[in-house]
Amino acid sequence: WRSAEVCQRLEHSLEVLGVAAIEDRLQ
Repeated sequence: WRSAEVCQRLEHSLEVLGVAAIEDRLQ
């Protein structure tokens, strides 16, 4: 694995978690 690829995957998963958390709060 390349560190850049790992960083991109971490950022993507964090974005997904953040959106899910925001949606949970809105509901």
